[in-house]
Amino acid sequence: QQQPKQRPMAAFAVALRDIAPGEELTISYIEADNPYNQRQEDLSNYGFQCSCDKCQREQNQKMPSTLENNQTESEDNVDDLFGGDDDDDKNDNDGNIDDLFGGDDDEDNEGENEKSAPESSDEKDGATLLEERVQRLDSASNACQFGSIPRLVLAKTSAHVIQNSGHIGSLLNDPKMTQQKDLLQKCSQAMVDHDFAMCRIVGCELEQLLFAHLNQHGSFSSPLKREVYWIASLTAATGLAHLCHFQDALECLDKAMVLGLPRSKEIDGFISYVEHFATELARGPYTDCGLKGNTETATSVCAGLDVLQSLANTFPKENACPEASLDSTSLETIISVISDYINTSTPIVVRGYARKWPACSDWRDISVFFKDQGHRYIPVELGSMMTQTAVAGDETASGMKEQLMSIRDLMEKFLLPSNCEGIWSLDDANNKLSRIAYLAQHPLLDQIPALTADEQLQLKPSLCGSDGPTHVYMWIGTGGTRTPLHFDSYDNIFVQVVGAKYIRLYRPADSPKLYVQKPQNDGSSDSGRFGLQNNMSEVDCEQENWKIHPMAKEVEYQDVVLLPGDALYIPARWWHYVRSLSTSISVNYWF
Repeated sequence: QQQPKQRPMAAFAVALRDIAPGEELTISYIEADNPYNQRQEDLSNYGFQCSCDKCQREQNQKMPSTLENNQTESEDNVDDLFGGDDDDDKNDNDGNIDDLFGGDDDEDNEGENEKSAPESSDEKDGATLLEERVQRLDSASNACQFGSIPRLVLAKTSAHVIQNSGHIGSLLNDPKMTQQKDLLQKCSQAMVDHDFAMCRIVGCELEQLLFAHLNQHGSFSSPLKREVYWIASLTAATGLAHLCHFQDALECLDKAMVLGLPRSKEIDGFISYVEHFATELARGPYTDCGLKGNTETATSVCAGLDVLQSLANTFPKENACPEASLDSTSLETIISVISDYINTSTPIVVRGYARKWPACSDWRDISVFFKDQGHRYIPVELGSMMTQTAVAGDETASGMKEQLMSIRDLMEKFLLPSNCEGIWSLDDANNKLSRIAYLAQHPLLDQIPALTADEQLQLKPSLCGSDGPTHVYMWIGTGGTRTPLHFDSYDNIFVQVVGAKYIRLYRPADSPKLYVQKPQNDGSSDSGRFGLQNNMSEVDCEQENWKIHPMAKEVEYQDVVLLPGDALYIPARWWHYVRSLSTSISVNYWF
């Protein structure tokens, strides 16, 4: 049975009128059903007297008995009961009626008439008004002015869903997509009507339908389905946010950004709005709880530079990549040197390039992610891409599979135990596959801009030139992750933030000897382990089979161990293989 999601306790107050900036509010725990005198006595303990509609009405109801001792005529009692004047000469029956219905004694004074007219709250006490307001907030079909989402934020989100739903719906001509098309139209109509309950219902239904399709087939069969998934998740998140279910709404948005489309500037205000409240709710109860981990010796602090430096010294130096060091050279000189290497498409390592980035020290304690962003959902690769077949019960043959999980789960279930392992050998990478997890090549800084709010990382490193990078990706994982030999079509600055990685590089000219993975002639999706992009090699670096790939033995390569703060320039189309030697965080910039 699926356990219910844990949610922190939260209270939401509904104001019956506008609250002015700086106005003092008092919240007390007084039983509203107690008699008037008892309530006032209880309130006096807090140093004030209540004058709400209910108290005023009950106080007025007690006035006749008091007036009876001082007044002899019943007309006077009626006058006083409803705000009349004690002077009989100024009152008659018409005057009593005027006062009863909020009229003024002086019929010629229209201004005073307006001021003395009681508000509708004289007929309904505060408790009744509050109950009615809550009912309006919870109604199945309600207008935006009664919702919790700011109007400007809602307007942009509604327009985005309505416009894109119409465009996408006109392109959905596949008969198999009839149900999805119908739900998409309902999403659009729910936004038009500001029917937030329907937004939640149809949005969640469409999202679940497409998510099941994704799990069954491994990917969306067309880009349109990815766009439909984005609209579905956004619609569902709007309905959930309206109910102040911010963490559920943010989970929908995270899935939309991971499986649908990247974060859009058009609706960034809505995403930021949900992020703010979801993070505040998630942060409070867990701030000082610490990390549990899977073992008693688990630590959230990754290996230090001295340990990793000793590890790096164990690797042979004969194939070392060219190096420059920021410790002995100014940044301006380094940039000049790097420019020469970029112009000739030659790899180079810059030691200590990012060592002063706050992330290189702060993120060694991975509980930093847990504390503020543990509730966020991210795509994680479990196992290894270097193994093709999953075998139940055999952790040495568990092929790679992708799964959405929270950062909290990634930390507790995988990164903490990885820290206990310390340094991971190649044998560990092969024999502990069930303990390996990797957030690989994901635009996490776009999904969660808060990670860069305090400039933990540079978004436009100087090594990328004046135009900056076109793509920024994060890599967060356990030790033992292995990325197969492949190339990219962009120049790449790869920065090691936490932990250490071993990287091997081959020239583009050696491609004919590296046994490039080719797709099947029949065009089937089962065309090898690594997809259809023709940028993957069959060679298993560090444990090559020369009988199967004899030409690869003749190819020279360069290699390097990256330590925290080091940066590596990888030219476009240069082959590279990567293995994590410890729990690791990296960021790369394509430019």
